Amino acid sequence: MYKIIQVTISSSVCLVLAAVGCAFAPQAAQGLSALGDQVTTLIASPTAPPTQEYVVQWGDTPRGVALMFGTTVETLITLNAKRHPEMGGTPMKFNAGWRILVPAGASAPIASGGSDSQVIQSSATVAPEAPVAVIGGDGGHFDYDGALEIIRLTNEARANAGLAPLAIDETLMEIARKRATEIVSDWGHQGLDDDCPECGENIVKGGDVSREFQWWMNSEGHRGGILWPDYAQTGVGRYVANGKTYAVQLFK
Repeated sequence: MYKIIQVTISSSVCLVLAAVGCAFAPQAAQGLSALGDQVTTLIASPTAPPTQEYVVQWGDTPRGVALMFGTTVETLITLNAKRHPEMGGTPMKFNAGWRILVPAGASAPIASGGSDSQVIQSSATVAPEAPVAVIGGDGGHFDYDGALEIIRLTNEARANAGLAPLAIDETLMEIARKRATEIVSDWGHQGLDDDCPECGENIVKGGDVSREFQWWMNSEGHRGGILWPDYAQTGVGRYVANGKTYAVQLFK
């Protein structure tokens, strides 16, 4: 005869027709119940994609790291929601020294056994992902390497003063680049109020990174910003136009 056996799989109830005799019904029910448990396990615990660790370097940005590992910024945020929820915040945080999860199998560097403090104090090894940009009609372009060198010199000076290094903030980097293009024709700090009124700002017009930074360090007010103990983040924009370089450093 035919007997209807009821098997529970997760929260759903399935009705299974088993063409078995009455004497074999208990064994059939046990077999189907075990199968239901296996299906429940597969539904409740899907296989997670393999990941590996990557240490965020100076100059890294979320989009740049995503490109390195063949993924998207949204995926990076999801993978690191527990480790670094700030990545999904507003503004988005992405700090040098963080150990983040990235898709496995890519050939980019994997986190080493060194301490986070050693990583934070190291210089950038990965260039920002943004291309050299031409702005308006002045033929200008951004100097990304120069901007990273200013950050390196800043943290070197802070270390010599016994202060913690400043972390690169992607939002501040974008604002600083915008400000660097603005001071070409509107020299001064007044434009900062529109973008980051709570930020500190250093600006300089020059042509050589080391001389620009030394000029700031020789100025009491500018040096005060670089060595202000309460600052934790920075962003730098360096723009070359009309044969001159315009640098902006923001602090928060």
